[in-house]
Amino acid sequence: MENYVCPVCNEALERDLMVFLKHTDHHIIEVVLKEHPKWGHQDGICQECLDYYKKTLGHEPYHDEA
Repeated sequence: MENYVCPVCNEALERDLMVFLKHTDHHIIEVVLKEHPKWGHQDGICQECLDYYKKTLGHEPYHDEA
């Protein structure tokens, strides 16, 4: 299985664990870009980083069970 390196935390994980943010997550995208200006939402993010930013913004972490 090909690995994916989260561009936010540099953690290597399996590619199928990568999360893409939706355009409706613009508030999260803005915060990530402030801390990581070279990151692009099309690069994806790992679930751990997504949960961190959601918690930072006062949102409960969401885990897709599909």
